[in-house]
Amino acid sequence: MKRLLWFMASLTLGIMFTAQSNALANSGSLSTTAKVTLSGDGSTKPVNPGGPTDPDDSGNNGTGSKGKLTLDYVPNLTFKQQRVTKGQIVTTATNRGAYVQISDRRFTGAGWQLQVKPSPLVGEKDFSEISAAALQLGSASFAKASTTNVSASPTVTDSATSLIPIGSYSLVASANKGTGLGTWLLQVNRSTIAPTKLLVNNADVKQQQTYQGALTWLLTDTPQ
Repeated sequence: MKRLLWFMASLTLGIMFTAQSNALANSGSLSTTAKVTLSGDGSTKPVNPGGPTDPDDSGNNGTGSKGKLTLDYVPNLTFKQQRVTKGQIVTTATNRGAYVQISDRRFTGAGWQLQVKPSPLVGEKDFSEISAAALQLGSASFAKASTTNVSASPTVTDSATSLIPIGSYSLVASANKGTGLGTWLLQVNRSTIAPTKLLVNNADVKQQQTYQGALTWLLTDTPQ
């Protein structure tokens, strides 16, 4: 069984908490910036999946990756802290235009897998580390980047309520053999019922400060 690594793209997360243990939290915010170094040949520009450009991600011009199988775009996300429930801080992404863009230009149609790994969050003042946290992508779906894309759709493998834990890769989408050809957009945070969330253990937040972490997106050839 063959597993070929193609690309890794890093996304930094800055999170502001105003929470205190055993107390209701005030509003906070999160801002992220994509940092990617990729190489190859033949690039695809990010495609706006409908509607105006996301103002929370207006400076994101994509990864600039090149090759036959590429991760073209990963989103910056902004989270707004909403509440503390049973010792948990729950933050919800505010940008409704978030998406991940993947292009498969190979003639083989071998398929691919998309995984993501969150890193621990580190406080900018005291360097305290939060590892008791997880992401939920929420409701997610694939859309074609063009009407000329005639391939069958990839599959979202992560459910709306699945937890993506810190420190390990989680499979979020895949294309079986013969599917996922062309350029596809994995759209997230479109649903108000099942939005993209960040869940943090309230007891791990020692003081009001910005916490910095990373999301690493990994696109691989499907094992054969």
